[in-house]
Amino acid sequence: MKISTQITLLTFLFFANISLAQTDSLELILNDSTNVIVNTRNPIYDNKIKTVLIHKKGLDQSVPIISLQSSGQLTLSFDDLNNEYREYSFKIIHCDRFWQPTQESENEYFESQRSRYLEESEFSSAISVEYNHYILNFPRKDERFLKSGNFLIEITNTENDSVAFIKRFMVVQGGINVNANISRTDDVQFSDYRQQIKFDIYDPSHIIEDISMLYVVISKNNSWVFQCDKLKPSFVLGDKIQFERTDQCYFEGGNEYRSFNMIDLKNISNNIVKVEFTSHKHFSIWLDDDNPRSFLKYSSMEDLNGDILFTGHNKTFKANELDYVDVHFSLNTEVAMLGYEIYVFGKLSDYQIDETYKMEFNPEKGKYTLDIMLKQGYYNYQYVVKSIYQDKYDEGLIEGSHFETENDYSIFVYYHSPFDGYDQLLSVEQINSRVKLEHIYKK
Repeated sequence: MKISTQITLLTFLFFANISLAQTDSLELILNDSTNVIVNTRNPIYDNKIKTVLIHKKGLDQSVPIISLQSSGQLTLSFDDLNNEYREYSFKIIHCDRFWQPTQESENEYFESQRSRYLEESEFSSAISVEYNHYILNFPRKDERFLKSGNFLIEITNTENDSVAFIKRFMVVQGGINVNANISRTDDVQFSDYRQQIKFDIYDPSHIIEDISMLYVVISKNNSWVFQCDKLKPSFVLGDKIQFERTDQCYFEGGNEYRSFNMIDLKNISNNIVKVEFTSHKHFSIWLDDDNPRSFLKYSSMEDLNGDILFTGHNKTFKANELDYVDVHFSLNTEVAMLGYEIYVFGKLSDYQIDETYKMEFNPEKGKYTLDIMLKQGYYNYQYVVKSIYQDKYDEGLIEGSHFETENDYSIFVYYHSPFDGYDQLLSVEQINSRVKLEHIYKK
């Protein structure tokens, strides 16, 4: 075995042990208070369905949340690579705070007299991969939501009555306010690489009558993989509910996302080393070899926190004008990380640990590799590691973790009203760590 290989293996094992030790220490602090919500996956059952997106209408980088009182709409879009028109319908499903469907009939939470068919579609003008692009803006005219909370939209292929995919969204009720701050953790053991959220809930209308029925979830960068819940209030002072003791809600700072830009395939840039039009009449690109960043100092750089852009700096593309490309990822490790699985992670994987994005180790090259078809765009991604022995995900083992890293956090406040009998979503507060950290550390 080469000396460099030995060093690499020992280094990974060393940091893997540190990571596990830190996780074990954190578990003792949390006393099992965190919970990965496994029921929130956005499954795609049809392998011809690609690039499923949902966001506020006109705001492509927004999260799919609308207000119960507003006339706002969400936009759902996807591509069908079946190369012919297929008829799709949709169904709205109400869920509890754990994303389990409730037993309510649809007319109790969604008012509509219209047909449920997707009426807007257009064929692609791409060079190599033909597809049909579908769009649904909802709620449509004469449709409205009657309740707040978590929802699923289920898309069905009407030809064979099979579910093509399911996607999450939320409807927020309002009536309370959340004031939050992000800081470097006050626990010295974790202070160099973890971030902590403290917040207050203001309830001037006294909607929350029973504090025990309050449920708060905090998620990082739009992913339910990295989230915490079961937070308990520290104090209740009049109409203010304080969450000061949030030592059960630490987040790894992680690192800024890696990126590549394949909006314009004629000009190689930003981490792309080769572009080919293959014999299969598909475009293929090869990304430059990535290296672990666990041992590097923090370096500030702009990123999208895992998001995707489908427009260039100088040109706006229609959704059906962009092609599909075979993308080749590679990560240098020299040796296999025994006991661990490595996944490419970001909005490209729907912020999920998905087997489709699991990398395979090539012992001859000493690299983990992944080949995946993606739509042209500007992509953020990172490498997330999963232990095969337990359901734990580590974003720092490959990427490193720093308290200075810029992250987005979302605070979801649910309340199970004894009177209404369901999990209302009272508020969603979205905050950014860079703004808060800069404010704190420039004092």
